[in-house]
Amino acid sequence: MQSGDTRINQDGLVPTARTLTNAVPLDVSLVDGAGNQLVGFDASRPASSALTAVPVSVTSVVLLAANAARRQFTIFNSSSKLLSIAFAATASATAFTTQLPSGGLYESPADGYTGVVSGIWAGADATKSAHITEITT
Repeated sequence: MQSGDTRINQDGLVPTARTLTNAVPLDVSLVDGAGNQLVGFDASRPASSALTAVPVSVTSVVLLAANAARRQFTIFNSSSKLLSIAFAATASATAFTTQLPSGGLYESPADGYTGVVSGIWAGADATKSAHITEITT
């Protein structure tokens, strides 16, 4: 908004400026056009996180167990091998959600998937891992 811009609210009126004194925070909800609160919206902020490392495996392994409190997660592939990730109990080279190259990072959308995440690498890579951060409420 540029200085001098005029905004008109939905009633066709120009809002007036008000000075708030002793203002307190407001609880806010997202609503649709009919005034119904949108389901799934959570205005709270994540309170904790857990860091794990899952060693490279040429067979499918669980990277994250299902967690209803999950808000978001990241996966970093420290291996030199391609990592296939599935939002399912089993991942394979042909059945996956996304793939991470060496040094790749996947960041899930906020308030997204909370089910099991599995992974499988395209080859062995001793001492390397998927480094995972799971953010929860």
